[in-house]
Amino acid sequence: MHRLVYRSLLTCHKCIIPLSRRQLSRHASSREGLPRAVSLDSVKSDSPYHFYQNKVLEEYVRRPANASTLRQYIFFGRQMTPQRLVTAANWVRSELLTRLAHRIRDFQQLPFLVGTNPHIEYVYRLYWGAFEKIRQQPVIQDLEDNTHFCQVLRDLLEDGKLVVPRLARGVSECSAACYNHQDLDRFVNRMLRSRISRRTLAEQHIALTDANEHGWVNEDDGYIGIIYVRCSAHKVVQRASSLVRNHAQQVYGRLPPDIHVRVLNDTLHHGIQQQEQNDNEIIFAYVPEHLEYILFELISNAVRYTLERHTQDKIPPVEVTVSANAKDVFFRISDQAGGIPSERYGQLWSYQNRHHLGNLERGILKMPMDMRERAEQATDLGHEHVGMGLPMSRVYAEYWGGELQVMTMDGYGTDAYVRIPRLGTNAENLGLEDNPAAVKNERRKAKQQQQQQSSHETSQYNYHPSIVQKNTNLTSYALESDGWSQSYMVRE
Repeated sequence: MHRLVYRSLLTCHKCIIPLSRRQLSRHASSREGLPRAVSLDSVKSDSPYHFYQNKVLEEYVRRPANASTLRQYIFFGRQMTPQRLVTAANWVRSELLTRLAHRIRDFQQLPFLVGTNPHIEYVYRLYWGAFEKIRQQPVIQDLEDNTHFCQVLRDLLEDGKLVVPRLARGVSECSAACYNHQDLDRFVNRMLRSRISRRTLAEQHIALTDANEHGWVNEDDGYIGIIYVRCSAHKVVQRASSLVRNHAQQVYGRLPPDIHVRVLNDTLHHGIQQQEQNDNEIIFAYVPEHLEYILFELISNAVRYTLERHTQDKIPPVEVTVSANAKDVFFRISDQAGGIPSERYGQLWSYQNRHHLGNLERGILKMPMDMRERAEQATDLGHEHVGMGLPMSRVYAEYWGGELQVMTMDGYGTDAYVRIPRLGTNAENLGLEDNPAAVKNERRKAKQQQQQQSSHETSQYNYHPSIVQKNTNLTSYALESDGWSQSYMVRE
């Protein structure tokens, strides 16, 4: 019944937004992008079986997600053996279930209006189907079991390409309703971070399995799984620039602006003023697809808005500057495309109200897997796009501990700054810290542990108030027990 109510209108307290007949028919008959690995009909929120599914889910929701670092992925991949591969398969299976369970619980905590949106509900059921598909896989005991498990992962990865476009359409429709926009943006951020984490886990395991089967477990090609240990900042920028220029020329029918790339590397010149080192590459270990997504989006935006603002005779170039120190690699993309108006700059990182940037009525598209697929899809779409590329780029940048910032001068141009850690020691940013339920649960556990520790200390030691000493804003309590004296510093 609730689906029929939603399909006839969007309502939230004080606002009622009718849907057109075209929208209603699209929601009812949309069959594009059907999943391969799971059956959505097997996951219905109004079925008796769903109650049992939620009981099963609780076990995995209580488990914490274990974040890893790039360095851990690299060290483990370098020492791969068949037995370690089987062990890794079981760990990947368990970790995927935990991360999916946390996100499914996020869906269940959405307001009724948002959760019953056809596109949001589609993703919810897709996640449930993936959870059940993985949970029903038996424990991996040998390489043959692992091969079957990898095929399941491949099918689920293919289904996962439907998530972002569906999520974008659902958020765009729900943003018009009276809902807390910040909460909805945080929800989408958690979805995207978790999606990146699950794809990284699955793709890394599949790549290591392929390497083991074909005897590629070495660093001759620079890859350990999906991690490229010889990632060149300059080559990634050049490849992104070439694809962007080709795409822009086909879409706009005229020459795009030049893209000037400078590489400034001071890692070999500590203590000396930074100098241009065109002959020195900046090499670091990273997942190339993550960096390519960020750079393609930023350079594409700079080129597109430059073409829209300037005539053919006076097109200023787009400047890309790359620099590095011992810990980080930096990218700056500068354009003279007129800057970002203040009313849009305030909503720069929001996933909502972005329908004016693209035509979401055209149909569900699958998320491209690499930069070349993105360029081909962008060329096919022409001027149409979903409009989530920039906030998603920040999610990618922050995933391994980096950052993305945008500074603009309205009327002149925009600079985008990207920082990418090069040591690989930062743990994955899984996004659980933004989950109010997770934060509340962690605080409750910490408080319980503190109370238990305090109770234990009180029963074990005898306090002597006469020897309490004041020391600025700290108080030192001298505690005696069995002839020993201990001092605890407690903030007042």
